[in-house]
Amino acid sequence: MRRTIATILLLVGFGLSSTIAQDTVTAEPDFNFVYQYGTRIDKYNTKAAAQFFDNPTAFTGKSIRIIARLAAGGQLRATVGYNVKFIGFTEAPMEFFFVTIPRELDVPNISEYGDPVIITFRCEQGRLDQGNVALSVVRANR
Repeated sequence: MRRTIATILLLVGFGLSSTIAQDTVTAEPDFNFVYQYGTRIDKYNTKAAAQFFDNPTAFTGKSIRIIARLAAGGQLRATVGYNVKFIGFTEAPMEFFFVTIPRELDVPNISEYGDPVIITFRCEQGRLDQGNVALSVVRANR
């Protein structure tokens, strides 16, 4: 009986110590993940890219170049001709936008959360969810 009680108290002590250790760890978000790809991020995701996500109507009729990753499932080549969801890298944690990939456009064979791409598109309607047409899509790390 004493052995059982001692074992239970030992296990409870281990559980409490791990709970206390978890409470003391601070997990701060990494807002510098944007810069992990070096100078290409700085070159293409400027303040103008952040302004596009804040106020897309100001970019109606303009071409924009952003480094991003495919957010929709599957392969990018399989989405040619459709409105495709991308994750744009800015100083905010995540910014989503949609771009229609024309059928005649040659795109790299990347997959969801694969290599980042540099996507140049024309904003025709001033919206994040539709009306953006891709002009070029290339791998960012080449």
